[in-house]
Amino acid sequence: MNDKLVTAESRTLLSATYRGDCGHGKVFITFTHSPDGRMLQVFVKVSSTINLKPNTEPRSEDYERAAYATMCDRAEAEIIGKLVSTALESGTTPIDVAVLLRGVDCGHPYIVPKGHGRLFEGETITSMADLVGRAMLLFMMEHAYTQQ
Repeated sequence: MNDKLVTAESRTLLSATYRGDCGHGKVFITFTHSPDGRMLQVFVKVSSTINLKPNTEPRSEDYERAAYATMCDRAEAEIIGKLVSTALESGTTPIDVAVLLRGVDCGHPYIVPKGHGRLFEGETITSMADLVGRAMLLFMMEHAYTQQ
């Protein structure tokens, strides 16, 4: 028998979602955290677009290649979230995880335009992993995270 008393507070998780951009599209990064700001899980979703020349046939080789790239972006986003969450659950500090992700370069850098109120304006995002690492650091600053 479990002697721990389960309270409403212990069952409640808070979350914060950040929207950023990288060379693969719009990325939504959601951090679930405890009331004291401790990061528990990370979920990453990408909204990729199929960039094709006008009048591209829907079943052409270019269309299929772009569609597969979109599916690969979604898979990459999912595995980044799962790996980060697993690392956090295993006791790795969020700061250590963020530092590992920062600077990963996929070969599709994206310079975030200035003046649109976007996350990381004017900075070069080198990959989806880099964006997640930056968002983790931002979350920790905004939630006054202290390494325990």
